[in-house]
Amino acid sequence: MTNPGKEQPLDASTTYGPLSQFSQQVASRLGAGWSATSRRSPYATGPRGWDPAEKRSWDREDGVLWRALRHAEDGERAVLTHPHGYQLYLMERPGRPRQVLVAGVLPAGINSYGVTEGPAAISVPRDSVRAAAVMRHRRFLWHYRVAAARVSRETRFGEVNSVVFGRDLDGTPLINVLSQHAARLLLQHGSPWLLDPESGLCRLRGPAGDSENLVRSAATLLRAYGYAITLTSAHPWKYAFRPPTKPVPPPAPVLPPGRTAGPTR
Repeated sequence: MTNPGKEQPLDASTTYGPLSQFSQQVASRLGAGWSATSRRSPYATGPRGWDPAEKRSWDREDGVLWRALRHAEDGERAVLTHPHGYQLYLMERPGRPRQVLVAGVLPAGINSYGVTEGPAAISVPRDSVRAAAVMRHRRFLWHYRVAAARVSRETRFGEVNSVVFGRDLDGTPLINVLSQHAARLLLQHGSPWLLDPESGLCRLRGPAGDSENLVRSAATLLRAYGYAITLTSAHPWKYAFRPPTKPVPPPAPVLPPGRTAGPTR
């Protein structure tokens, strides 16, 4: 049996399809629920030449992804999304056309990872069958789910049952959802909502013409499952969840002036 991670000899005439096609094929082989979306080249998203979704990748400050981002050229990127709020970032490996880098993205509702050690990005062959096998055999997906659960425990605390409906700077609705179950309710197949890899928040797929009805419908659905709903015109990150403060013990009783503590009865 051929090792899925080992590259085969490269024919000079070998050509590869777009990364969007590759990501769709990988998503179909990872199991039910995974979907793929392609992203524009980072050099087309802004003058600085970087993709805003990169900042939410665990491996962005060290490791193979960090090195690749330093040398990346104008190229296509893709994101794989699971309804539980999981996302994977895909990019072509600079100088190695047969390889694609896969990095874990912070789960939904999380914008910082504290001290949680995230899964290191891996390189997979540009063949969807072998790439999906590598992601499983190296236990990359398992490590990613474990890290996502840990970072959730660090930041979500008792607010896991809270969902904040807010507004972006342009007035479009955004949802900060922390619970995997709530994310699945919002991101189920055919839903008008999607998980934005740049922010970790849920936003509408299409134009916001009927946004008010969609917000009410989503809020009603989540409220029916017992989630506490907050509706605000502010950005959801203004309601960032913080760890609960420890209760301050009451001060010790002080004797009135001139009194001394007598024997207890």
